[in-house]
Amino acid sequence: MGLIVFLGDSITDAGRKESSNQLGFGYVNIFSETLKDQNQDWTIINRGVEGYVTEHIAQTLHGECISLHPDYVSILVGINDIGLIVGAEASEQDKLYMLEDSIRAYHEMLFDLSRETNAKVIILEPFIFPKDGKYEDWVPWQKKMSKNIKKLARNYGAFFIPLQEPMNAKIREMGFEAITTDGNRPENACPDCKRIFLSVTHSGFFCILRNIRCFFSETFLIQKFVSFSEYKKYC
Repeated sequence: MGLIVFLGDSITDAGRKESSNQLGFGYVNIFSETLKDQNQDWTIINRGVEGYVTEHIAQTLHGECISLHPDYVSILVGINDIGLIVGAEASEQDKLYMLEDSIRAYHEMLFDLSRETNAKVIILEPFIFPKDGKYEDWVPWQKKMSKNIKKLARNYGAFFIPLQEPMNAKIREMGFEAITTDGNRPENACPDCKRIFLSVTHSGFFCILRNIRCFFSETFLIQKFVSFSEYKKYC
């Protein structure tokens, strides 16, 4: 049916080089398995790399993605940029310049994808879960990053999937440890946390792809922790 390329950092990578199918042990792999269960014949390629920031993806975009002529490109990146900004021994103004550099790299990605491919681009919102003071200083930067990415998505006709607020809602409902133990990666919590993250993400995919009459259906929602009707308010 076509090719879907996933780009991102460690959350997307999820140990892909150690996995037999090179898709990792996270949401990309379960995404692929779900499509197979529905007899959907799509090729899935995971190009997530642990530690990547936005500029890394922009620099490697042609070789890792554009040259493959994808039909869909999914991007989840930005939280490592925020970590570098928060940890920098720099003035507030210089940190804003660092954020601008990240947004500029995102702009370059979307520009190149729009100019050199016909792919539909799906952008996943970077997220962080503060607790007991940890990561609290990341939140304002996450909000700034998210606002800018959402604006870029709109300008380039890409699809934006919000994750922060839907995941926050699950934390309020089920508790912090149900989602994550490190405040960053959802896979570091209980086994069901992956399904919670996936259901939020995949509800967003369905919310988007139904509008272009593509291949997803509501049965794609993993465990239905987040229903389509619940997710629509975030779209």
